[in-house]
Amino acid sequence: EKKATTLVLNAKTSELIYNFSQIHKLNSEIPIIKIFDGRSHILKSNKPEIKFSNDTKKYQSICQIISTNKESLGEPLLIHVDQCNAATDLSALRAEKNITTILNYYLAQHSQYGFDNDQQKKTIIKSLVHAGEKFDNAYWDEDLKIMVYGDGSGGVDRNSTNDYTLALDIAGHEFTHAIVSHTANFMTPSEPGALNEAFADIFGILISRSQNKFGNWNIGAKLYNNDDGDSDEIALRSISNPRKFKTSSLINGKIEMVSFPEKYSERLAQNQQCTDDNDQCEIHANSTIWSHAAYLIDQNFQDKLGYSSEMADKKTGLLYFLTLTHKLRENETFKTAAEALLNTCNELTTDQKMTESECVIVKESLIQTELM
Repeated sequence: EKKATTLVLNAKTSELIYNFSQIHKLNSEIPIIKIFDGRSHILKSNKPEIKFSNDTKKYQSICQIISTNKESLGEPLLIHVDQCNAATDLSALRAEKNITTILNYYLAQHSQYGFDNDQQKKTIIKSLVHAGEKFDNAYWDEDLKIMVYGDGSGGVDRNSTNDYTLALDIAGHEFTHAIVSHTANFMTPSEPGALNEAFADIFGILISRSQNKFGNWNIGAKLYNNDDGDSDEIALRSISNPRKFKTSSLINGKIEMVSFPEKYSERLAQNQQCTDDNDQCEIHANSTIWSHAAYLIDQNFQDKLGYSSEMADKKTGLLYFLTLTHKLRENETFKTAAEALLNTCNELTTDQKMTESECVIVKESLIQTELM
């Protein structure tokens, strides 16, 4: 039985905003998933980096080269994922579960197939576990098109990190970067870079909450040794209460610990040249301004409109996904992105996917964070 197609168009430009006939394709399946083990075929190098030149041909059979240089200790300098053995340990099982959950979320909620949305190509989704050595990070490698998980710094103190495959929200964050790269493709420095990090946090949390409706709005809590079970006590960031945690920031030539901002006037590295020393104008720190607005929208959907957490998350996810994939461009600012978000909400009222009351909440939340 054929179903009617509902198109949402911009009344002024006739631009196609969304095709609702694409939602919940019953016959769609997620892409093939492969997990590789970074502990196979390792070399170590004291160089700060490996240049991709003709000399690297001799490394073609190597799974990864790990840095022993003090400036980049333990980092993977070069990865040939197809030269790594298949991984079957607990880290691999967690990585497989993570990416399966993420792919299913994006397909069911947003009709997004993989990171490139190309069902004909059927791009294989690859992940590398045990990357580096005591590598305290996870990331999406856009050049290699792979998810990379470190084992964490280890140790027993509260600030030590564990295997990054333990954190579904981190995995969702990193995979969202892949979707960003194939849609808005934000530039790295300053506000576009902060938007990139913010969208990754928002969807990392929404994906995690899709598995646990009582999940909090912290990023990376499960990475740490929370022996007392209080996952609110330590995390990378909180988007419900950004000021709860502190981050290091380069201020007047000195590294200082400062609170994450939650309003536009509080953003860090204002009027500075963007460099690696100040995290390209504090893109991770300033991201909480944009992501905190998403939390306010979601929470007010519940508090003011009486929505369940599932309904609020679904509405918030729809709004932010369509804005990211249909509205935003590489040089976007916080303020222009906020205008696009509200415009998306208003346009979605034509098919009752959003309501006028919801759009009032969106605007109020953007005003509260000084984005509008």
